Amino acid sequence: CNMLETGLAAFLLYRTVSPKPDLTQRRQLVPLILYGVILAPVVASICAQLWTAGVHSPELLPSFKQWFMADALGIAVMTPLYLSLHGGKRFSGRSPAEVWSLFAILFLVAVGVFWQNRFPCLFLLTPFLLLLGFRLRLAGSATGLLLISVVGGYFTIDGRGPMALIQSNSHSVRETWLQVFIAVSLLVLYSIDVLVAERELRESGLQDSESRFRLLAEASHDIIVLSDL
Repeated sequence: CNMLETGLAAFLLYRTVSPKPDLTQRRQLVPLILYGVILAPVVASICAQLWTAGVHSPELLPSFKQWFMADALGIAVMTPLYLSLHGGKRFSGRSPAEVWSLFAILFLVAVGVFWQNRFPCLFLLTPFLLLLGFRLRLAGSATGLLLISVVGGYFTIDGRGPMALIQSNSHSVRETWLQVFIAVSLLVLYSIDVLVAERELRESGLQDSESRFRLLAEASHDIIVLSDL
């Protein structure tokens, strides 16, 4: 089922992403979410649950949700991270000191948020994730989400963190809400990365156009007069 999931996503995304992978482009990120994060995990989850539990099993829907959320978030986090690092962009040319400092701050905040279980302060993570997104772009956003997933998952399974305030005896319910938080943060961060990349592309186009017309003006032997009627 995992091979089916990977193969289906790769088949549907190959023509769009493979020639020049850049998930900060809207035309690449949207298909990744539709095919790789939603469709392929849905197909794999259905096949896996039908194979292991059968059609009439009462555990079919809960098992499907757990399988789907884990696979979808795994693809949504690891694929942009791998493509960003593999493409040589790394962390937008930032210095190693800045990169490590930003990740260290996020790690300390994450540990502080998930260590305690008295206050619902999950929202404190959002500003630091946004800071990573603005400074380190898509690779930083994906790495930050991976870090939150590891730290948050560990403490949530251990019965700590804001998710421990949820009135439920089931660990799966708390894990699901943590996954929902990561999914919402992921959509926000990736959307911001796309908007920032599109703005920079427009600014670059304007600068190229300005340079071209300045070159024409400086090299021209004609006299150009701007006048009213």
